[in-house]
Amino acid sequence: MPWFATHRIVYSRGPNESETIEVMAWDRGVEAPGPARYALYTQENADAESQPEWGMDTEGRVWLRGEPLPGDATAVVEAVWA
Repeated sequence: MPWFATHRIVYSRGPNESETIEVMAWDRGVEAPGPARYALYTQENADAESQPEWGMDTEGRVWLRGEPLPGDATAVVEAVWA
């Protein structure tokens, strides 16, 4: 399947330090293991055998490598294509 951006993550580690990351969301289903129902693949890791770096649960919370974000970090997921 060709990769295309469906969402953007605006990730911030402080007041003056943020980056925008384009991802393709993949619904892993209600039985998906771990906290993230949606896998958020960057173009770089879309074809990789490994798990995606980013994930999102049904409440919109973002997970990094299967863990909650560090205390000083925030991430907001914005839809690009609905």
